[in-house]
Amino acid sequence: LLRDLNDFVAGKELTTRPEPQFKLAAISNLYKSFLYASLIIALTAGAGLGAINLLHMASQGLPVSLWPALTQIHAHSQIIGWAGLFIMGVAYTIVPRLKGMTLPGQRLALLSLVLILAGIVLRMISQPWVPLSWATGAGLILSGILELVGAAIFAGIIFYTLAKSKLPAEGFERYIQASIVWFCLGALGNLALLVFTVQQGLNVVPE
Repeated sequence: LLRDLNDFVAGKELTTRPEPQFKLAAISNLYKSFLYASLIIALTAGAGLGAINLLHMASQGLPVSLWPALTQIHAHSQIIGWAGLFIMGVAYTIVPRLKGMTLPGQRLALLSLVLILAGIVLRMISQPWVPLSWATGAGLILSGILELVGAAIFAGIIFYTLAKSKLPAEGFERYIQASIVWFCLGALGNLALLVFTVQQGLNVVPE
């Protein structure tokens, strides 16, 4: 650009140069689904359950057996639903553009959103009632499985994008890769805790 501007000022004829090898890919609207979903979770399972928990602390109006479970659902939804989905949506948009690519596997990316949303909703429905039925215990474990699969799909798409790009690898990619590995390990740890909780016949992950 600087060379072209200097040539223009000097009155030289601009020469035609070849197009850059890599162009910025068009931005998919996929990120909007993730951002909307994260906001909905933040206002319902997040802030909504948070308000209910505060009311319980003020009035002791909720059954004591339900309050710890609702507190854990609130915290989990804020981390995986609000922050997690928000970060996933941004990553699906930014990482391919940094690597000069179009997002591969957009349907799989949308599936990762559906799986994690389903896991959050299923946990809200099942966790408080685990001691009452085997079905609620199975539902709680299934919620962890759905979230783990969603996280694994997310990791696969981002790692595939980084690996297939023709642009040279850059230092920031290690941070992206490390964060995604920890995200998946967190989902795996969450599933392990849920299995242990159901085995103990509890509706709260024990201390």
